[in-house]
Amino acid sequence: MSFSLTSRTAASSHTSLRLWSHRRSPPPLSPFPRILSVVSWDKTVRLYDADANVLKREFMHPGAVLDCCFHDDSSGFSAGADHTVWRLVLSSSKEDVLGRHDGPVRCVEYSYAADTFISMD
Repeated sequence: MSFSLTSRTAASSHTSLRLWSHRRSPPPLSPFPRILSVVSWDKTVRLYDADANVLKREFMHPGAVLDCCFHDDSSGFSAGADHTVWRLVLSSSKEDVLGRHDGPVRCVEYSYAADTFISMD
């Protein structure tokens, strides 16, 4: 099965995936296949063990979380409507403010090829 940003897709085999439409890039996928990240307007970043269907970590932010990405198997980044970029320590649920923008931060991405973190509002 292949996916496209211009088509509607559905898949199922004991699990489901539906991508009907979205206004931004696809949800962040972990380079570590067992970890699923979920960001939400309820101000949380949640990390799940996808194999066990168990919540592993939860991070709480002051405002709606708009995006997150992984750095390595021990850390990641998140950002949101509160104009803040956070560094997340996955093993301890610790979070540090990495920086601030003038507006809501809509996108964070880590480039493994360039070993560079990028955020944009």
